[in-house]
Amino acid sequence: MHEDGYPSWDEEDDWRDPEHEVDTYPCPECGAEIYDDLELCPHCGYFIEDRSNDSLGGRPGWFVVLGVLGILATILVLSGLLSII
Repeated sequence: MHEDGYPSWDEEDDWRDPEHEVDTYPCPECGAEIYDDLELCPHCGYFIEDRSNDSLGGRPGWFVVLGVLGILATILVLSGLLSII
């Protein structure tokens, strides 16, 4: 630090902020550490599939099954095939 209280240019600043650190994970093809939001590995060019999307939209399987059964029951009731007299 200079005598005026300001840091000099040659001092190493600790500019890393742990709150803004970006998550990384290994590339499935080459194993290099890559950022979580990349679609293409910059090291080997491997196309990364979106790991956050799954076929059920993030819902548990039983939730989807109950939804489908509910829709089928509604269709049967409206078509008169499940009428209880």
